[in-house]
Amino acid sequence: MKRILVPVNTAAGSQLAVDAARNLASTFGATVELVHVDEGRPVEAEIQLTEGKRRLDQTGVANRIVRLEGGKVGVQLAEQAAGADLVVIRSEAHRAQGAETGQVRSTTLSVLKRSPCPLLAITVRSTSLLNPLFGYNGSPQSRAAIASALACLAPTLVRKGTVMVVTSDEHMAERLAAEIQTLGAEHGVALDLHWSAGKPGRALKQRIKSGRHDLLVIGALGRSWLKEQLFGSTTNDMLRHCPVPIWMDK
Repeated sequence: MKRILVPVNTAAGSQLAVDAARNLASTFGATVELVHVDEGRPVEAEIQLTEGKRRLDQTGVANRIVRLEGGKVGVQLAEQAAGADLVVIRSEAHRAQGAETGQVRSTTLSVLKRSPCPLLAITVRSTSLLNPLFGYNGSPQSRAAIASALACLAPTLVRKGTVMVVTSDEHMAERLAAEIQTLGAEHGVALDLHWSAGKPGRALKQRIKSGRHDLLVIGALGRSWLKEQLFGSTTNDMLRHCPVPIWMDK
């Protein structure tokens, strides 16, 4: 991991993403880019950019500030992410207004839709990312997320984890888990199997609330973007309610 992009807006909450990126950059020797898209509040933005740079400088993490002209924030950030290894973003979807089952319309989803690299959403707090829960349903999206997380984090940071398969078919669960356990072994990571029936979002949240995991890895936007807008998804559900950071790919 060499280049980490961190969107910084005018809210103090951006510093949670800065702290998470700082920890990763310290571990892997990466450079952090603090990126702000002009939204007409230059004073507040400069305060957050200066604070983010101060935190990175304190720990000797190489960094630079990138200021982009106004426009569609998600599009601008995704374009800036070209060549990056990871986008670390503070997501406040859990604070979104509207029905609990409604689609979250956020910068996080906009960047995720367009970004050429994985995205780490910091929802409530930053964590050590040492014991991930890998959600797998056999889809290309979920496999891509697990593969990118393992490629970036293992074995330097992640050496163990759990594969959660949500299905009513136990034999299917074992087959799917075996696929990912093989992938984990290729990266030197031991993965246990946890099988559950029911709704994926509920099962994942219950497992995380047990306190055993400090990172969730899931495939995102498995449906078409139109269906995402109409019906929501596990991605949407977890962005609202997951208490630990979420690694997503598509």
